[in-house]
Order: sequence, then structure tokens, then C-alpha cells
Amino acid sequence: MKKKRASGSLLLSIGTAVPEYRYQQQAIADFMVRYFSMPEDTGRKLSIIYKKSGIDYRHSVLPDFFNNGHDPLLFDATSIIPSLSKRMGIYQAAAADMAVEAAKDCLANISRKAGKRILPITHLISVSCTGMSAPGLDLQVMQQLQLDDNVARTSVNFMGCYAAFHAMKMADAICRADNEATVLIVMVELCSLHFQPELDSQNLVVNSLFADGAAAMVISSGKKCRKTEHPAFAINGFYSKVLHEGKAMMTWHPSEKGFLMGLDSLVPQLIEDHAGPMMEEALESFNSKRSKITHWAIHPGGRKILEAVKRGMRLTDDNLMESYEVLRNFGNMSSPTIAFVLKRMMQDHASWKKKVRILSAGFGPGITIETALLKPVIASS
Repeated sequence: MKKKRASGSLLLSIGTAVPEYRYQQQAIADFMVRYFSMPEDTGRKLSIIYKKSGIDYRHSVLPDFFNNGHDPLLFDATSIIPSLSKRMGIYQAAAADMAVEAAKDCLANISRKAGKRILPITHLISVSCTGMSAPGLDLQVMQQLQLDDNVARTSVNFMGCYAAFHAMKMADAICRADNEATVLIVMVELCSLHFQPELDSQNLVVNSLFADGAAAMVISSGKKCRKTEHPAFAINGFYSKVLHEGKAMMTWHPSEKGFLMGLDSLVPQLIEDHAGPMMEEALESFNSKRSKITHWAIHPGGRKILEAVKRGMRLTDDNLMESYEVLRNFGNMSSPTIAFVLKRMMQDHASWKKKVRILSAGFGPGITIETALLKPVIASS
């Protein structure tokens, strides 16, 4: 059934942050071969996987992957498989700082005029699947940003790559229910903490894709954003679907030796088979048509994922330019990654035209496909 939705909330700003350690993809491949003492044939296989990943650079909170005298934090050879507690200790020390850096970048992109209208922050949503604790990320961010001690808080945990969409849904619902709401979303993932030494094909691929990063979004009610003359994305709707037949193909489980990811080689084919029909269902729910979509913000889960989406949705490399760029320079950072794609589109606001529409999509365990329809606007009416 078709349904209309008013533009009740606006995504006003996006901020991003990455750790200081930036690695060429080949440097990480060399580390994996050396540290895990891979047999020669496995090393060759790994090298091919890394070269075909579509990734040039990744970031990590770990200095471990350099071969130039840096003292390792996690992979120090005292134990080939670091314990979960050691991994979580690094997460506790680093995650909040990265989230706050992204949040400050996000808030700095809000004009003074808009800031006077929409601030202070009334709600905080924290997102992560690579570490958990209580008190946790939300309270650390709240304290470091000096938010009011009565800020409403909630957390999105362990949803993986599509979690940003769920957080945006929550923020949108909050702003539609409360015209005085301004929501800060912070997302941070330290995926490199969970690299594993297993030499099966799944783990070789997983270790080749994931990286560390953080992002933040500010979403406010349409009423509060009026007359701010600020570039924004009007949130026009969300649509999601779970492909239950793929529930065992993409998994993420805690264990004594870290969080373990399962990634079946059939995932791209499943996404390709369902991407086109899913897109049509989403557009129908938005009361829109494919011909009205001018931009595509697709989560760059990996080169094969983007190629599957391209075939399934009948897109071109140009349609996915921003997604390929983020994959090439940052890898897959799980939940924050789609924000890196959307930020590039938001920065291009000088060229926005009246009929621009963005369809955004992400994928994760379930297998879950999430979509959002965004309309670039200048919040001036």
C-alpha cells in the first residue's frame, strides 16, 4: 500500500573521524602473512583477496600493522589469539574519543544561525557492535561533550553495518513526536580489534575488508530547522526487509577470543537477487518512482557487494561513485560507513537542484536490507 509521509525531520549535519594509523592494504596483508605464519599457498591466496578488495587504505586504532618498530597494542606475539578482555580494554580506551571527535566535526558543520535554533542536544543515540560495557559509550560521550545531564539516551548495539539506518529511524520518530527535539547520533566501530588468525576463506575475506571509524549525525524537527537557511537532508521515509533464507550467511558472535564474523561467499548473490525487487518495494512505499531517484548512497560493504547491487538495481559505476570512493580510502567500517558516503553528498550542496532525491541502502546480519529516501533541501521555509 502506498503511503505519504511529511518531511517531519531533517538530517542537518554529518561528521566523521578515523584513527591516526592509516595503512596501505598491502601492508596489512604482509602483516597477516608474517604474524600468523601463513603457509606459502595461503599467503598467495590472501594477497589476491587483498588486491581484488577494491580497498587502497584502511585505518586502525592499532599501530600493530606497521613493520617499523612500533610497539604493538594487541597482536604482540605473546598470544597469537588475543583474549576478548584485552580487545575490550582497547575498545574502552579508544572508542569514546573517536565518537566525540566525529561529534565535534558534526557540530562544527552547523552554522551559528542554525545552532541557535536547534541546540542544545535533547537526545543521544549511540551505535556500536564492536564493543559493549555499562556504563558505556553513551555516558562517555555525554560527559566528554558536556551534554545536559538530563539528555534522553538510548543505544543501538550489535546490529552491524545497517545500524545507522535504525538509529536514523529512531531519531526521525523522536523528532516527529516532539517538535522541540534535536538528536545526536554517534556511531563508532573498532573492527580491527577482532581480526582472527583462522586461515579459512571466510576469515581471510573478513580480515581484508573491515576497518575502524566513527561518524555522527544531527537530526532535528522540521519546525526547529525552519528559517535556518541550512543545507539538510529531509527524511522522507524508511523501508526494510529481512531475507530469512540468508540468516546463517552473515553472523557476528562474541567468543572468548573476540567477536567472530561469518560471511558466506553467497551473500553477494543473495543481495543481487533481491536488490532490484526490494528497491521497487521501497519506492512504492515512498510513493515514488525509480526515475525520480537522482543519487544512490549505498553502503560499501565490499567490492563484490557493490557489484551485486549495481547488477541487481541496474546501476552504473558513476551512480556508485561515492560508495566506491569510501571503500577505496577507508574500507568497510560497519555502521559509520554509510555516513561517510552521505557526507560526501551533503558537501556537494552547492550543486543541489530542486528535484534531487537520494535512495540510500545498507545490508547486515539477518540478512537485513535497510533503505531510506532523502531529499536535499535548504531549510529556509
